[in-house]
Amino acid sequence: MNNDALTHRRAVKASLSPDAREGSLKVYQDMTLSRWALKAQEQSVYQVPAGRRVWIQVVRGEVEINGQAAGESDALAIWDEETLSIHATQQSEILLFDLPPV
Repeated sequence: MNNDALTHRRAVKASLSPDAREGSLKVYQDMTLSRWALKAQEQSVYQVPAGRRVWIQVVRGEVEINGQAAGESDALAIWDEETLSIHATQQSEILLFDLPPV
């Protein structure tokens, strides 16, 4: 994930990354973990880098990812998507894992 991949940066905080970007902890893996804190009815977009996979874990609240509803403790495995539309139907927090293909 690069800085251009995030169109809504204030709600997003990199937590783990291979290059310790944005003050995140360095992890010796080809993955990035970002924490997204979203207000009710907030909409964000994530541009999935080419060839990457995404895992989204809903920590709290309810969201819609490309129209698919997910609530607290739900997870979504996503591949073959270029853009993720993330809509919080209520105040929510998600973890977004940017992962290599397996």
